[in-house]
Formats: sequence, structure tokens, C-alpha cells
Amino acid sequence: MDLKSISHFFTENPNQKFNIPIYQRGYSWTAEKIEDLFTDLDEIEQDESSYHFLGLVVYTTSKKLTFDVIDGQQRITTITLILNCIQDLIMDIFKEDPKYSAQKKYRNLLVEIETILFDKTNEERRLKTSNENKREDELLNILIYSLDSKDRIDWEREIINESFFNAREKILNHPKSDWDKRSLRFKNAYKAHIFIKKYLTERYLNQSLDNDNKLNKLHSLVNSILHKTKIIPFQTASESEAFKLFEVLNDRGIAVSSVDLLKNVCLKNGTNEKQIEDIHNAWKEVFQIELQTDNYIFFLRTSHNSRYDFITKNQLFEGFSAKIKNLDYSKTVSFLSDDLLVDSKYFNLSTGVNQTKDKNINSLIQILNTTGSKQHHTITLSALRVLSVSDSLNVYKKLMEILSSTLEIILSMIINGERFNKIEKVFPLIAANIKSYTDEQTVLNVLDNTIYKLTELKDKNDLFNYSSVKFDEIDFSSGNKLMSIFIMLYKYSIGSSLSKDYIELEHICPQKKSSHPYWKNFPQERVFSIGNGLLTNRKSNSSLSNKSFPEKKLIYKELFVEDHIDDSKLKINNLDDWSLETVNSREENIKQKLSDYYGFNF
Repeated sequence: MDLKSISHFFTENPNQKFNIPIYQRGYSWTAEKIEDLFTDLDEIEQDESSYHFLGLVVYTTSKKLTFDVIDGQQRITTITLILNCIQDLIMDIFKEDPKYSAQKKYRNLLVEIETILFDKTNEERRLKTSNENKREDELLNILIYSLDSKDRIDWEREIINESFFNAREKILNHPKSDWDKRSLRFKNAYKAHIFIKKYLTERYLNQSLDNDNKLNKLHSLVNSILHKTKIIPFQTASESEAFKLFEVLNDRGIAVSSVDLLKNVCLKNGTNEKQIEDIHNAWKEVFQIELQTDNYIFFLRTSHNSRYDFITKNQLFEGFSAKIKNLDYSKTVSFLSDDLLVDSKYFNLSTGVNQTKDKNINSLIQILNTTGSKQHHTITLSALRVLSVSDSLNVYKKLMEILSSTLEIILSMIINGERFNKIEKVFPLIAANIKSYTDEQTVLNVLDNTIYKLTELKDKNDLFNYSSVKFDEIDFSSGNKLMSIFIMLYKYSIGSSLSKDYIELEHICPQKKSSHPYWKNFPQERVFSIGNGLLTNRKSNSSLSNKSFPEKKLIYKELFVEDHIDDSKLKINNLDDWSLETVNSREENIKQKLSDYYGFNF
């Protein structure tokens, strides 16, 4: 199975067409998935040597020059919708300034896109669908069909003459269109088209770019899509064979990906049916029984980066494949049952799905995960893995130091506006050195070395330390995450346990003071004081809007919401009123504890 570019796959035969069979579900990609694809395209656009692997495309030949797509229809449809919007944008630029249509580079760009989208011999779309989703092919006929086709009626042509880029949406919503306007907004292909237009508008039209720059950037994007996005085409002799492959390559209905291909690399290391079954069972033990996440890509990348060397998401297949493909049967089973199974257990701890026996470790992991940083997992996973050898009190103390230092670096970076690419490769280097331990003493030695490496990293970078944080300059009005983290840090500093359920930030005086007359005299600028914050669970948070303080106080008590403040005089249960003085006093209490325990500057 060879990698092929999108361009190669679509244009091997100039008259080739792709059909989505009747039994396939309709188009279902969300804006989030399309945005992820654009992010991946942006990454490879910046790196000349890289490419984006879009997965396996499984198809069978239903009739001459027509492929029935068994797996890959969502990806192919999305690529087609994106190229079509780019084509419309280019045609608008050509219409605005005809000199560009005469330039070979840009004219060839448009021709290349059209070659992917249409069979130019008869002006037909290459991609068609006969799936059961009502009128989906008719919708694609407007979203993808050539706008300059001769069969457009007068009112459509008037719209097209105004703008190619905006025409399709206007045609579908025009009073003379026979589309049900209410149901149209629920059609996923239509929603995808709107999102792609929005993305391209923000990226290319809303920027201060002249047409030269617009076309150059579009040229670069198209190049990433057609030549640096690759698939593995797999043609089967029949639909029955295709579905057998589909079942083997998919776990729990998740689309074929690098993970499925890695599974195949493992299976190939078995030389007979019994060995293949053993490898399959070892794989299943990791991914279907132990691991408590569906984000297999992130788990595998974290596992690799915590043991070996740094790899990006796009390098995942090559990185792991290089370590697996030359193993014999017994070493393959050992890799799965020892390395990956152990990592899946401790990855569950690093993501907070499961808990260690130490409440302080659990609290630090919760705060780390609340930061939203993925970078910490390489060190967290590698450090927690020592528990497989020793889980003594001394080991837990060392782990607390490692996680505390990791948190200090990450949180200081967030507040100081530092980019995580500064630690993206450094953390895996530190993590990969947490190895070669056989007993408690060697574990302690390795952990001491890790503490030293993290301290050295902080010493070399002033902005990686709590002492660099100017607390009074933090803008808590920009979102809830930072205030939640600082309240968690406060609770940790006074020895209170953190709860996975109580992570929702509640502003006791609400952000919208108009919600209740009780709050009308409370100063707006103090609403976002950390003294006005409280951590609740989702259920209590949703029931607290539009309430006065006395009403909220009763709800807190009924739902067992714990007040984190350690000064009894300032605790909510002991207050009759919520005043500016109270908020200021609570803030000072928190700031003092944070300064004493962590060394924050005020």
C-alpha cells in the first residue's frame, strides 16, 4: 500500500469518478473537524519537508471508471468542498482584475483545481453520492458544480455575476429556489460550506492583502492540499472484501487512522494464526480494556515522547513503525503488554480519569489538566511510571516536587504569554531520562535528577518562575480558567483536597449585575476579583444565575458547595451580606497564602 497525494489519486485517470454508495451515511463532518484539518494543512505549509496523512481510502469498482468509496467519503467530500470554495475565490479575483487570469502560474492553479473537481470531458462532477440522505447529491450539485456551466438559469446567472464566492449560498436561499430554507441550515454539507467560506474570508479577505498576496497564499494552500496531503488508496475486489478490511482496521467504529495502520504493523510481526491472535489480544488489552480515552493518537504520541525522542503528530506513524516493524513475535507482544499497557494505566492517571492513592498528587494533576496544556503529560506519564517499581512515601514526595515544578513552568508561561513550543522538545528530553530503575533507591536517584533538570530549566528562563508573575496585572475578566487555577492553588496551599466535580467557576456577584437588583451597587471592576470567585459543580452553577447573595448562600449549602477560604470570619456561611469589603478581604487572604507558599509577587 503506497502513499499517494490527493492530486495523484484524483487524476490518475482523467475520467475517473467517485461514488458514495446508497448504504453510506450522509456527510457528517463538523466545523471542529474541518478546522483541525485546516490546522494540519497550516503546519505542513510552514514545513517544506512534511506532509499530512489523511488515512486509508478503501474503495471498490462498481462499474468502469467509477469507484464506490467504502471508507474515506467524509475526507474526500471535505477536500472537494474546500477546493471548490478556493476556486470561487480565485475566479472572483480574476474577474476583479483580469490580468491575473493571463498569468500562467495562477491560470494553471485554477486548471489544477478544476481537474480535481470535474471530469472536463463532459463537465461532470467527479464526486457524486447516491446515499440515503435525502437530496444530498442535489445539494452537492450546487455546492460543487461549475458555476460557469451553460445550464444556469437567468436568476442564478445574475447572482453568479455579482460574486462566485457568495453565489452558492445565495442561490440556495433565493426565493425562486425550491430548497426548504428551514431544513437547509441543518444540512451538514451546507454548514461545512458556510464554515469553509468563513475560514477563507477571515484568512484571506479580511486581511490587508493585495491580490498578489491573496493568490500566492491560496497557491500555497492548494499545494498543501493537493501535493502534501497523502492517503493510502486500497482497492478491494468486492464490497464484501472491503467490509472485512473495514472491520479489521476499525476499533469501536472509529475511522481508519495512523493508529489502525500501526496495529497492522504489529499484526504483521506474527508468523501464524496463533501469534497474530496473541498480538491482536495484546492490542485489545491496551486500547479497548485499559485505556480510558478514545484519543489514541494523543496517548501514543505521549507514550513515545515520554520514552524515546520527540515526534510531532504527523511523525507518529513513522516514529512508532520504525520501533515495531523489525520486532519478532515475542518482542511485539512484550512491547504491547509491557510498554504500552503500563503507559495506558499511568496515562489514565495523568489525565485524571483515575486517581493515585496520594491526594496531593491527584490535586497537582487536576491543576495541570485545568491549564489546558498537553505538554505536561510527557513528564507526568514518565514520572508516574516509577510507581510500577515503588510507591513509597519518599517516592510520592519526589513526584510532588516534579509535578509542582512542571506546573510552575507551565502556569508561569501561560501568564507571561510564552509559547509552549519553547518546552515542546525540552520536556520529552527530561521525561525520556526517567528510566533505568529497578528498586526504590534507583527510582529516587532518577527522580532527583529530574528535579534537578526542571530546576535548571527554571533557572535559565526567568519567565518560567512564579516570581516573574505579577499577580495584580493578571486580567481575570478574559476567562474563567486562570481564576479557577489560582483558587485550586490556594486550596492546595492550605491542604484542602480538590474535587474533580467542583471545577466550575462561580462569580458570587454575577458578571451581569443587572440579573438581580441586589447587586446594582456592587462595583463592576471588582466582579472579577479572585475574592469574588468560588468553585462549584456544573449542577449548582447552572442554578445560581439571577439570584441574590442570601438565595445563593442557601443553594451552596443545599448542594454541599465548599467555600475554600480558611478564615472563618470570611466564610460564606458566616456572612449575612456580600460586600465590597468582604471581596477585598477574601482577595487579600488568598494573595497572602499564594505569596507565602509559591512566591508570587504582589
